[in-house]
Amino acid sequence: MFIVVLVLIIPLLRQHTASIPRAAYELAVLKNQFAEIESDVVFGVISKEEANANRIEVERCMLAEINVADTFVPLSTNRRYDFILAALIVIFLPLTTSLLYLSVGNPGMPDLPLSIRSEEIEADIVQFVQKQRNIMEMARNLENRLSVQSNDLDAWMLLGRARSELGNFKQAIVAFRQAIKLGGKSEAMGEMAETMVRIDHGIVSAKTYKIFQNILKIVPGDPRARYYLALAALQAGDVNSALRQWLLLVADTPVDKNWVGNLLKRIEEVANDNKIDLAAIKKQILLDRIQ
Repeated sequence: MFIVVLVLIIPLLRQHTASIPRAAYELAVLKNQFAEIESDVVFGVISKEEANANRIEVERCMLAEINVADTFVPLSTNRRYDFILAALIVIFLPLTTSLLYLSVGNPGMPDLPLSIRSEEIEADIVQFVQKQRNIMEMARNLENRLSVQSNDLDAWMLLGRARSELGNFKQAIVAFRQAIKLGGKSEAMGEMAETMVRIDHGIVSAKTYKIFQNILKIVPGDPRARYYLALAALQAGDVNSALRQWLLLVADTPVDKNWVGNLLKRIEEVANDNKIDLAAIKKQILLDRIQ
């Protein structure tokens, strides 16, 4: 197993010669912070006074960085995808083989032909690695396209989704912010806010909450915003409000939407865990709508 992992990841970890000056790298990060400040003002997350104070601090850091002698960052920008894939292989490969053992290799289970078990393991590994490579290649291509055509809204949205899929959430947010600047508005804001929730391990922070609120001002009834605002209520301890908001969302959504079933299960779980009578909430919703 160890040898297989090494064979897969060594080509990904070989040092590339490309490098960028550290000062330039840090300046690029600080410029992104300027963009974040502007977005926070637009979304109402911070006041204009707070924004001015933040800009001054970023400008101070930029001036300090300009005076720093160049050193080198060991990896080029695109190398991060190789390390992501290597990490996923190290984690996924042992996990997959362990799960397969429990299901088909356990002595207590009926035997399968060795050739079938080997083929299943190989197919799973190949499928996983190929999927990740495809996403990484797409991300690289999008970055190359945007380096010469930076006003491509769709490309920024796709890049944000690809980076998010790879677990590169912070850079995904950078891409979604660019999409917002180009007019992506509610869709890009929703993708960005959802990514922020993932960064915070499923918690809807105060900053993210405000973004979802602003999405509803642009698109009243936006399902994603409504879902996460209800989740925020649940996390704040207001279980009845969360269930009511989710039930209203279900009522306003066509039944053929693939996420409705999962939401209904979540509603049932939350109600059961908190010993809440869903029928009473549904009845009150019906009465409110009749009135």
